[in-house]
Amino acid sequence: MKKLLIAFLILSAMIFATSCDSESEHVHAYGEWLITTAYSCETAGEATRTCSCGEKETKTIAPQHTPGAAATCITAQTCTACGSQLAPATGIHNYGTWVETTAPGCETEGVEARTCACGDTETRPVAAKGHTPGAATCTTAQLCTVCDTELVPAKGHSYTGFTCINCGELKPVSQGLAFKSRYDGTCYVSGIGNCTDAYIIIPSASPDGERVTGISYGAFWFCDSLMGVIIPNGVTSIGDSAFKGCSSLTSINIPDGVTSIGASAFRYCSSLTSINIPDGVTSIGDCAFWGCSSIASINIPDGVTSIGNYAFYNCTGLTSVTIGDGVTSIGNYAFYN
Repeated sequence: MKKLLIAFLILSAMIFATSCDSESEHVHAYGEWLITTAYSCETAGEATRTCSCGEKETKTIAPQHTPGAAATCITAQTCTACGSQLAPATGIHNYGTWVETTAPGCETEGVEARTCACGDTETRPVAAKGHTPGAATCTTAQLCTVCDTELVPAKGHSYTGFTCINCGELKPVSQGLAFKSRYDGTCYVSGIGNCTDAYIIIPSASPDGERVTGISYGAFWFCDSLMGVIIPNGVTSIGDSAFKGCSSLTSINIPDGVTSIGASAFRYCSSLTSINIPDGVTSIGDCAFWGCSSIASINIPDGVTSIGNYAFYNCTGLTSVTIGDGVTSIGNYAFYN
């Protein structure tokens, strides 16, 4: 009996050895790793897993820290368990977006700022915006529409003829003309005086304040540089030879208040292209328009009763004449060419 028991034990041992030592007959099927010795931040631990056959396998668990928040520009990363430093502060700020803190002006720089999570702030200049030009006129300077700084001075008028080519404004009345008083609060233009204007605007009153009512005999006699004249509404008479020989005169306005045009008033005004004779005129003097060779047409209103001798003599360009119903007398050679 004792021999049978020994034989059974030897057979069992052989069977067991064969099943675990032969890979073809048994593969270890380990379970999950179980920590048998806890690890810490600086001390290794150990883990074990066991096969169904009872075989055990162990491994070492390396020491490891538990990282806290990532390092920032001024704060190191530390272990949440032991407080050890894991990564130094980066020293590199993480700024947000730029925000304008001081607005730039036309000539002054502005300021922008941005802030890091740590509270550090950096700034940078913002270029001045420059001026926003308005419009300059003849009489007003060009200003910046934002800050009103003067950018360009007023241009000043640039007259061609009677009007400014920039703004269309009528030029001021001419200065320096000569006047003669009638000693009744009125006066008449007696000469060009020291006026140098090529386009003359006769004022409605003299420098002494007397109302201008007439243009005297020979006032602008042979002023060959005179190109244009505007006569004020208060004038009632244009004297004899008033503009005689003004060969460069191209335009003149005769106001409605004028009642008489004197003898030779516009004689030899060879550049005069047109003439308006207002309804109030009652007489046109002798030789009034003699030699006005550039006038093409004449309209004589109904108020005119008499046309003097040679009134339109040698007006070689004249092709059309309209004579009003009021004319009762036409002088010798009035329209002779």
